[in-house]
Amino acid sequence: MQIVPELKRTDVPAGPSETPLAPATPLHRAVLEQVREGARVALIGADAALHQALVQHGCPVLSLGLKELAAALPQGGASGAAQELGAFRADVVVLAENWAETGEAESFLAQLVALTPRAELAVPFYNTASASVLMASLTGQVPPRGLTEEQLTRWLATAGVRVHQRRVLEASRLQGALARDSERAMRNLFLQLNPRSADHQVLYWGQPTQRPIALPSRELVPGLLSIVIRNHSRDRLKFLDHAIFALSCQEHESLEIVIATQCQDVLVVEELKALLEKYRPLGRFTFQVVHEPADTDIRARLINKGVAAARGQYLAFLDDDDVIYPQHYAELIQTLRGGNAAWAVGRIRRAFFDTGPRGELFCRYKDEFQRGETFNLGKLVHDNYITCHAYVLDRQRLGSFQISFPEELSLHEDYSFLLRLCALFRPVFSQKVPSCEYRMRDDGSNSILHGSASESAWREKQRNWTLSTVLKDATKRNLQVLMTEQELQDDLERAQQQAQQVGMELARQQLLNEVQGPLRFRIIDKANTVLKKRGARVHGVLKTVLKTFV
Repeated sequence: MQIVPELKRTDVPAGPSETPLAPATPLHRAVLEQVREGARVALIGADAALHQALVQHGCPVLSLGLKELAAALPQGGASGAAQELGAFRADVVVLAENWAETGEAESFLAQLVALTPRAELAVPFYNTASASVLMASLTGQVPPRGLTEEQLTRWLATAGVRVHQRRVLEASRLQGALARDSERAMRNLFLQLNPRSADHQVLYWGQPTQRPIALPSRELVPGLLSIVIRNHSRDRLKFLDHAIFALSCQEHESLEIVIATQCQDVLVVEELKALLEKYRPLGRFTFQVVHEPADTDIRARLINKGVAAARGQYLAFLDDDDVIYPQHYAELIQTLRGGNAAWAVGRIRRAFFDTGPRGELFCRYKDEFQRGETFNLGKLVHDNYITCHAYVLDRQRLGSFQISFPEELSLHEDYSFLLRLCALFRPVFSQKVPSCEYRMRDDGSNSILHGSASESAWREKQRNWTLSTVLKDATKRNLQVLMTEQELQDDLERAQQQAQQVGMELARQQLLNEVQGPLRFRIIDKANTVLKKRGARVHGVLKTVLKTFV
């Protein structure tokens, strides 16, 4: 062990003659950026380069061996390395990259926090869900001992440490162990299963709170359906009233409604609760209201906040201006229970609304949103034909798949999620009658390009859709899809049928040109001859008319 109690001028190298530092690692850079000059730093684990860098940063440093401290901590700080650590009164404790290899890592962490209750804690770890670790396992390499983020978060909370910063030290990258194309494809699959697989090494910064921290329970309630609804403003409460009433009439009884609102007026939370209470006696549902004030469109973040709060085994999404029929969720959940799919999709009806003279809305007509009778992966990759309120997810069957909408998108966010979902999980389709409505209004208030909005609003929508399409298409280009042999065969057959149809249409057009073309011109020539003989004056007018035949 080595203690540097206070810095002297001689402790700070004065010029080029100093021993050069080893190349800085991502962990070194992160620690040096975070630690204030002069802070007392305890390094747990041998790291001479970081020790020297901290000394140059003006920090008193105590270096302790990892195994030595792990052996001394169970003594309660009464001997050896543990006693010296307690006496040092560190402001920051930095763990070595391999600290999780101490054996009883959870108890080691708890004892360390108890011994240094005032010190900020820097905890680096290798993410066991990272593509790099998974690829190392698949290729026979020995990966570093890692932790899941859920595991480490739970340990820190139990020890009373609140994490206030998460920093990626090293991203997953190609190592060249496999054929490059195969490795890239597998990494894309890992990323689609869990976006955090892109993070190989992560650093947590935490602050002790002197008491255990209660984490929200992630245990899913069996049979409970959680419906996440996003709301953007108080003006849309008139639409939400219809949506909540429809949900109160659902045949599936175990129901939770989670409304995530971005309305900046805090009074809207009470208004939403009052609206839910109005219909609760009819439906007997439970509810939560999640408030995330924002002055820009954060529709994807609202969904993610709602998902984080939802408690149900089953999960569904609903925009505040769409409506669900009473049998919708019961039929989809029954379909899921009758098979082994992870999600089920129902048939959709479009409802077109016009605005009356006093601003009231009335339904002009309804039709069915055509999507075919079976799931078509190729069609979905080409364009979205499944609305976000048409399906139900079984979160138990999705396993560790991360249910989240990309927050960098304000449009296409539900489609991007569907692409990631469908790349790994195929849905089952309910063949019963349409059981939900996608409502379209003529006042231009939908997010889609529909209705009679002002020209400036229309241009703004077009611009937003164009920008979002660029981002969405970039996602599609990197999409890695798991396909069965049957799906591949079906896609090939569809492609052949489309090619045949295109070929037949080209042949038909060519035949028409060959047959009709000469006949048309013969008729025109004959008419010209007759007209020249009988009516030179009207010839010019009729000639102009006959040009339409050409």
